[in-house]
Amino acid sequence: MFGSLPFWIGAIYVCFPLGLLLYGWNDLGDVDTDRQNPRKDSWLCKVPQLNGPAMVFCAMFAMQSHLFGQLMDYDQDRQAGRRSTVLCIGVLPGKFLLVAIMLAETWIAWNWFQGQTAAWVMLAGSVFFLGDAIAGPARYPDWFFRAFFLAWNVAVLATMHFVWRYGVFLA
Repeated sequence: MFGSLPFWIGAIYVCFPLGLLLYGWNDLGDVDTDRQNPRKDSWLCKVPQLNGPAMVFCAMFAMQSHLFGQLMDYDQDRQAGRRSTVLCIGVLPGKFLLVAIMLAETWIAWNWFQGQTAAWVMLAGSVFFLGDAIAGPARYPDWFFRAFFLAWNVAVLATMHFVWRYGVFLA
């Protein structure tokens, strides 16, 4: 296992985002305390904290991501006997719920974030998934999972600097 290239790629992929999320959120929560402690003076102490709308947006984004994962894993989750939102309400209602969450995120981004970049991206995603709900397949083919998540990861990595540099989620 430790001699396997996929293992190390996966370990780096998982450790970097999880470490950033774990310690980044901790630093954001402790920013006032950390300012008083020279040992803990982090670059995040100089970053403005996220406001309420940004926190709600992030929570909704997490729900949207889970819902999308449930749509893709519908058959596997059903076969495994899991209970998920999509298994309870069905694929089509799940797709419309996904669109509703994304439209709510669009509204938050449009009204409270700097610039409208995030709002336009969320609106484009909403339109794409609305089209998918109306005319898309009942189940996603395996190639779609791979292509979507590969493209998603490339987009996240490509825009990470932009989001942090320009404070997209700040009011």
